[in-house]
Amino acid sequence: MVTNMKENKKAKFNIIDALFILIVLAVIAGAVYFFFFRQSANGAGSEKTAIVYTVEAREVDSDVKIAINAGDAVVDSFSLKTIGYVKEVKTEESRYTGTDKTTGQKVISVDPTMQTVVITVEADADAENGYYEVGGYRIGVGEQINLRMKGFNGIGYCTALWEE
Repeated sequence: MVTNMKENKKAKFNIIDALFILIVLAVIAGAVYFFFFRQSANGAGSEKTAIVYTVEAREVDSDVKIAINAGDAVVDSFSLKTIGYVKEVKTEESRYTGTDKTTGQKVISVDPTMQTVVITVEADADAENGYYEVGGYRIGVGEQINLRMKGFNGIGYCTALWEE
């Protein structure tokens, strides 16, 4: 007789069923957000900030003719992504600090066989977490920049950075 009552009883929709359906829908919505919309919320789709940064490549052989022109693309030599465009190029004497062995004084000396190449670069960057990113490449003062351009390949360091 007990089994007969269970067969006649129909399943009713109750609050537990509604909560279960809501939880499943929330999990699905979270997964869709995580996989499709998360990048734009983190800044990948945000506005770009125009920046200018200076890169110094030190101890470049003086015999090397620097053939960089304004407007040339600056490319990261590892990822091969463009990280800006040359705004200005200049060369300076290569200087280094040392100690005069006779007096013990610190001195700044010029090395006539070397030069310092100073490249000013313009780029559109994503400002995120206290630093700038250009094409996924982190740009900040003190950061090593791996340069690849039409007229120069080398390693330099960012010495100045500002928003335009």
